[in-house]
Amino acid sequence: MPRMTEPRPSSPALRRETDFSVRPLARADCRRIAEIHVSARPGDVLPDLGVAFLDTLYGRLLGRPGVWAFVGESSGRVVGFVLGCADTGATMRAVAIGGCLPLAWHTLAGCARRPRLAWHALETLRYPARRHAPGPELMVVAVEPDWQGCGVGSRLIATFSERLRLQGCSTYHVAVKSKNDTAARFYGRLGFRVVQRLAMYGEPWDLYEYRLTSHQPSVRPAVGVSP
Repeated sequence: MPRMTEPRPSSPALRRETDFSVRPLARADCRRIAEIHVSARPGDVLPDLGVAFLDTLYGRLLGRPGVWAFVGESSGRVVGFVLGCADTGATMRAVAIGGCLPLAWHTLAGCARRPRLAWHALETLRYPARRHAPGPELMVVAVEPDWQGCGVGSRLIATFSERLRLQGCSTYHVAVKSKNDTAARFYGRLGFRVVQRLAMYGEPWDLYEYRLTSHQPSVRPAVGVSP
């Protein structure tokens, strides 16, 4: 379907005046964040499985213990989101068992369109065992293309970091393709550092670590974040 567009808030003055806020993810947001994920990350494995798969996945994740998710919105329109969990392996297993039929159906539909996704889906399930660093993980942060470069991602990361800090966490991790120079600059600017190189989907990935106790976000989190 055609992607909805709106004027990009490109100037600093317009960014300051834009009605932007961050709040917890609600079930009604899942379809919208699935659309954002697909439009913001074309070619990635989960977005390639389609909006219906992601809508189902995020609905299964929402409200699960140890899962934290927030959306950024402007004038009531969701323009970005962040989602992470305390234990990626345990969360993926619980979601797969609890929603196996709907997720399996959407996975099969995606693999029928793109056969290579079958192998990539298995790689995704094996990913948690390849991490040398246990603990919380930022699973995805995505911003609508027209809003990228406007500070939305930084605000979402700051809110996510503050939630984990209030939960008593000292570090968390995020995996990024090694060739993604834009993401490397983004996470490096916020204070993340690479702690592991791993192979996934036939290409190298970097596992970044963020230390909550030694380096706080350079942008303010959303108001009202609580454990």
